[in-house]
Amino acid sequence: AYLQMKRYREAALIMDRMIDELPPGEVTEQAALNIIRCWSALEDWPNSISSAQKFARLFPQSKHLAEARFMEIDGLLSLLRNEEAAAAYLKFAEQFPASDRAPEARFMRAFSLLQAEKNMEAAEAFRDFLKRHPGHTRADSAAYWLAMSYSFDKQYESCRGLMDEYLAKNPKGAHRGQAEIGRAHV
Repeated sequence: AYLQMKRYREAALIMDRMIDELPPGEVTEQAALNIIRCWSALEDWPNSISSAQKFARLFPQSKHLAEARFMEIDGLLSLLRNEEAAAAYLKFAEQFPASDRAPEARFMRAFSLLQAEKNMEAAEAFRDFLKRHPGHTRADSAAYWLAMSYSFDKQYESCRGLMDEYLAKNPKGAHRGQAEIGRAHV
C-alpha cells in the first residue's frame, strides 16, 4: 500500500524488515529489488547502495542482479564517487555483457572518468564505446564528449579535429550547437 501512495521511505523500511524475517524466495526477491528502487526514488544514495549490495548477497543468481548492480553504481555516481563508479561500470559491462545495460555502463564509465578529470582515460573509454556500439543512442553524445575530453586536457588541435568529425557525421546531432560554439573557441 505504501508503494502505491509513493511513501517510499515507509515502504522500504517495511520491506527491509520483511526480507530479514522471511526465507529467501520470489516475494522477498521482488521486495529487495523494490527497496533499492524506493531509496533511489528518494535519492537516498547510501541506503540505495547498501540495499543493492544486500540484494546481491541474498540473491546472487537472480535474473534481476544486473538491475540491482546498475542502481548501486548509479548511487556511487550520484554521490560523486566518480572513479569508483567508473571502475564499477566497467566491471558491470564485463560481468553482464548480454545485459541491455552493458553499453550504457560503458558510456557511463567514460563519462564518470571525465567527471573525475581523467580526461585521456575518458577519451579512450569513449573511443572504446564508439567502436563497440556505433549505432547506440549514446553514440552521438560519446562522439561529442570524446572531443571535449581533448578540450579539457588542453589539446585543442585534437579537439578541433574531433569536433569537425562530430559535426560532419552528426549534422543534426544533439550537441551540434555546443560543438559549433566549442569548435570556435578552441
